Order: sequence, then C-alpha cells, then structure tokens
Amino acid sequence: MTQLRLRNTSAVKSLKTFTTLKKLELCRIDLSLEWPSLPANSLEELRVIDCKMKTLPSWFEKLKRLKVLRISCSEEHYRSFRFVPEVVTKLTSLEVLDLSNNGVRQIPDSLGSLTLLRELNLSGNPIEVLPESITALSSLEKLDLSSCEISQLPDSLIQLQKLKVLRIISYSKTSIFHGLQSFPEVVTKLTSLEELDLSNNWINELPDSLSHLTSMRKLDLSSNPIKVLPESITALSSLEELDLSRCKIRQLPGSFIKLQKLKVLRITGYLKTSIPHGLQTVPEVVTKLTSLEELDLSNNYIKKLPDSFIQLQKLKVLRITGYSELSIPHGLQTVPEVVTKLTSLKELDLSHNQINELPDRLDSLTSMRKLNLSSNPMKVLPESITALSSLKELDLSDCRISQLPDSQAQSQARAVLSQDQGRSVPGPAK
Repeated sequence: MTQLRLRNTSAVKSLKTFTTLKKLELCRIDLSLEWPSLPANSLEELRVIDCKMKTLPSWFEKLKRLKVLRISCSEEHYRSFRFVPEVVTKLTSLEVLDLSNNGVRQIPDSLGSLTLLRELNLSGNPIEVLPESITALSSLEKLDLSSCEISQLPDSLIQLQKLKVLRIISYSKTSIFHGLQSFPEVVTKLTSLEELDLSNNWINELPDSLSHLTSMRKLDLSSNPIKVLPESITALSSLEELDLSRCKIRQLPGSFIKLQKLKVLRITGYLKTSIPHGLQTVPEVVTKLTSLEELDLSNNYIKKLPDSFIQLQKLKVLRITGYSELSIPHGLQTVPEVVTKLTSLKELDLSHNQINELPDRLDSLTSMRKLNLSSNPMKVLPESITALSSLKELDLSDCRISQLPDSQAQSQARAVLSQDQGRSVPGPAK
C-alpha cells in the first residue's frame, strides 16, 4: 500500500509497519497529545487537515524523504501554530510547504534552509513581515501570501528569479488591515512571473515598469480602485487572461489592441450605495481582440453591443448580466442581433436584464450548451430555441414564460423554471 487516508479516528498509534507508504492524509484527528509514528524511510507526502495539535514532534526531522507537507485548517478552532515549528525547517527535501489558515504570525529565518522548495503557501495567516531569509529559497516558483497582513514586500524579493506564481489577495479589508496600498515595485522585477493575483487590495494605479513582466500569462487586479490603465500594460505580450472586475475603469487605451494573445477578459462593474458603476459602452478596442474566448461585461450599464462585436468569432463564453439588486430598469432591452452571429458560443448569460423577446436567429447558435435568460420579463419562447441541438442547460427562472414551444425543448435542455408569481408552466400546446 502506498496511500492511506485516516479521518476521525484515534485508534492508530503507529504506522511504521507500512513500509511502502508514500502518501498519508490525516483529517480531523486529535494530535494534541500524541502523534502516530510514521514510516520515515518511505513517506513522501503528508497532509494534515483540521487536526488539533500544539506543535510537531522532534522526530519529524527524520522524515528525510518528505517532499510535500500540507498542514492546513478550515475552521478557526483547529488553528494552533503561532510560529512555524523549527523542525519543519530541517526537512531539507521539501518541495511543497503549505501552512495555510493556521495562526502563524512569524516566519523563522531558518526557513531559508529549504533550498529545494518550489511552492510555499502561507495564506490565511496573520503574518505582517516577510524575513529576508525567504529570498534564499532559490528554487521557489509559487508563493501565496493571500489574506496575510503584509502591507509591503522586501526589496530583496528580487532574488526569487524563478518565481512564476505570486498571490497576495486580501480576502477581508478590516479596519485594522487594508491590504496593499500600492503595486509593489519589486514585483515588476520578477521577470519570470507568469501568474500574478493582487485582487481585493487598495491599489489605485499601476507602475510603468509593469511592462517588464513580458512572461505574464494571467493577471488578476479585480476589486482594486484602479481608474486608469497605463500604456505599459499593453507590453505584456504573453498575457492570456486579465481580470479587471469591480475596478473603476471606464475606458481602455487604444494600444490595448496589442494584447492579441488575450483569451479571457473580465471587466465587470460594481454597486456603491445602490448606484451601479462601470462601463457605459463596450470599448471598441475589445472587439479587436480576436483571440478572445471568454468575455465578462456583467454589472455594467451596457445597453447595446457594437456591430464590430462580430469580429469575436472565437468567443465561447459571453456574460452580460445586470444587477439583481436593482429594481430600476437597466441593461439590455433585447438580445443583440450580433450575438446570434457568434457561432462558437457555448455559454451565454444575459440574466437580470430587460429582455422582452428572443430573436428568431437564435437557431444559428448550434454550439450553445448553457443559456441563462433568468430574471428577464420574457413571456414567450420562440420556436427557434428548439434548434439549439447542443443545449444542456436552460435557465428561465423568474421570467414570465407561460408556455414552452414544444416537447423538444424540454428533452434537449434542463429548464430551471421558478416563476416569480408562483405560476406553474404548462407544457406545449396540444
């Protein structure tokens, strides 16, 4: 046996006899008094999830073959570490260390001895300062500092030149800690970065030096009060996914057209004191990003799409939803005719708009698998909807549909019908 998972048990005192065991998971076990002895000569991966413990036993350093160590908690009463146990820093074969959602406040300088470490997850810990020793992790490729209390990064972080993924997401903006106040300049010097997530912070502008990150494939800046995108962002020639959701951006620079590898773009609006904020129209430059496969323009004040939208022939997912919280009329009045010409579409979400009827040309979308038209004042479905031969899911919740066109529509789709007035929906007319 090479893998073993133990959950909610206290009967096991020793696992040394499992001499071929490579992967072990301990879940919801009380380890506060005693740990089961482990097979030191074979164990390569250890996951400890939601277990009560005070520290790690000193014999842990004998796990010389351990490459992956994950000790994480999903509930606060399981958290026990205020400091990273010193014995962890003696596991010099470690390649992955996950101490997420514990009570760690301080990182020991000896962490720098883990020179083979490729992935380090310290998210969900009240860490305020990163020690200089972290820059000794010369093999590090992935670093997650999300929901910590770090307000700035040390300049010495520039030494982590193999770093490919960096996440510093502020999940809760409390009155005590507000997240990053500005874009860390040192990040722009980590030229191997491929994925950067700085969402939900207080960053209000981006540096011109952002242009140095030419290896960047995925950039998430959502939920930051950014108003203007600098020209430097268009130098990210490898960028495939960009999330600007819930920012304060009203327009995109014309040079945005340079991002021709972009496949996913999200620019959703946001509500503030019951007033929607976001795009009034679709930026023309968006329609020239012909490699786009997913576009999310939800929660904006968009009432129509430009004819040039037809250029987005690779688009597979399109979301233009309205606000469920707003009682005043807003959003699309009809399904834009140009949408029916995007024949690669597989998922279309037009929920919470003011659409009264569907166009007959809807039958051209034969690749459509998921269609969400919920919370629109539609009363009738056209026969053309029955031509969507690939449709698997159709959501008509809180519409005003009183009758489905025929049984074919029901057999081809799983219709979710939840009428706001409690009316039942009869089947096709006889």
